[in-house]
Amino acid sequence: MRILQVTPYFPPSWEAGGVAKVCYEISKRLVENGHEVTVYTTNRCIQDTGVETNRAVDLNGIRVYYFDNLRRILRTPSIPPIPYYMPLIAMRQMNDFDVVHIHDFRTFFSAFAHSYANRFDVPYILQPHASLPRTGRARYFKELFDLLWGNRILRDASMVVAISKEELEQIRQRGIDDKKMELIYSGVDTRPFKEIPRFGRFRRKHSIPCDGKVILYLGRITESKGIDFAIRAFDALSKEMENAYFVISGSDCGYKAELEKLIDSLKLDRKVFVTGPVDEAEKTAAYRDADLFVNAAKYMGGVGITPLEAVLSGTPIIVTEECGEIVRDGEFGVFVKYGDVSDLARKMKTLLQEPELGKAMVERGQKYITNRLSWSSTVARIENVYQRCVDEQS
Repeated sequence: MRILQVTPYFPPSWEAGGVAKVCYEISKRLVENGHEVTVYTTNRCIQDTGVETNRAVDLNGIRVYYFDNLRRILRTPSIPPIPYYMPLIAMRQMNDFDVVHIHDFRTFFSAFAHSYANRFDVPYILQPHASLPRTGRARYFKELFDLLWGNRILRDASMVVAISKEELEQIRQRGIDDKKMELIYSGVDTRPFKEIPRFGRFRRKHSIPCDGKVILYLGRITESKGIDFAIRAFDALSKEMENAYFVISGSDCGYKAELEKLIDSLKLDRKVFVTGPVDEAEKTAAYRDADLFVNAAKYMGGVGITPLEAVLSGTPIIVTEECGEIVRDGEFGVFVKYGDVSDLARKMKTLLQEPELGKAMVERGQKYITNRLSWSSTVARIENVYQRCVDEQS
């Protein structure tokens, strides 16, 4: 099958988070299964990738077009990636594909892909990756995008793939028929966590005391991740545990300065470490050196990948209801209600002082993830969706 993957970000832009990683894992395994895979993406999230642009390059058997975009000039995450060269390539190539898989929802990539897939009568699958709700600071932009393109992108999709039960319901509320919806959890690559680094490597690199208790947040630094909520809870905890530290690792998506003001106002500059982006190798070391992982997201569509990776690294987790659908199903984490500072502080303290509680949850989680969330089974289900769409289009 000739498959086009369309995504705003793709490796080596690992800093972009889940969408880039999921699209890469799917594409890699599709190639291994004998399919021809092309990817339309951009050349940068925040950091310059240094890749060739506007022409096909080979990445582990995947044919990738890294389209140049305005972030090269403006260097700010507030400007969406605009792949101005993509329409020229899509016009020549779209008719060569059997199926198109669009990742993310409100992007110019999805708008262009929708337009050309419809023009050439090529079926496409939309996978919003928890981007459907019109929430956050960009609410009015989202409403405008939906008016201009988004509603049609949803309506015209051959199938819409949800990554959680919560997102499935959101798709249904947007008027999509159940026959056009499919729930497919993202897989988790367990291979990087089979050999965990020695304790202390990440701490020493960032001058974090090796004899302290470390709470870790790892992911994109945005308002929606609830990092401010976690900082306020840590502030309450630090008054009771002098040897506790909070580490924030990830790429700044325009929210770091506001967090630093909060840290300064709470006089936590010696207790909170903001390390910046981490690559795939350093990420494993960060999980290893943490005593506790916290994902305090306001909204994530029901599933977060980083808590699962933390568990695979042997680190217990606390998550909000908004990102814990899988964690609840597998019973391997502690839950808090978003915004309940005192409850989060209390549960942080409990898990730090009673590590055996976390150890038992981690063991359950590792078994659950290994047995139920393999990429091979995830991609097999996606292949079935592709085939159904192609058959229905014939």
